[in-house]
Amino acid sequence: DLSQFERLSDADWARIESYLQPLTLEKGDYLLREGQISRRLGWIMSGICRYAYCNEAGDECTKYFIREGQFASGAE
Repeated sequence: DLSQFERLSDADWARIESYLQPLTLEKGDYLLREGQISRRLGWIMSGICRYAYCNEAGDECTKYFIREGQFASGAE
């Protein structure tokens, strides 16, 4: 619940909500791929998101997981 961060007025929420769009990702989908510019900030409503990268050998490595109730973005 985003209200844990700051209490916003109804007017502020209305302004923010006009920019929000729900996005559903399925297992195996990507929020951001390597080399892309991050233009989204996500809030995990349900499930878990894995932050991964490819090492020099080309192996995909997990850096960390993002759980429900946390922000997800391309920024480290």
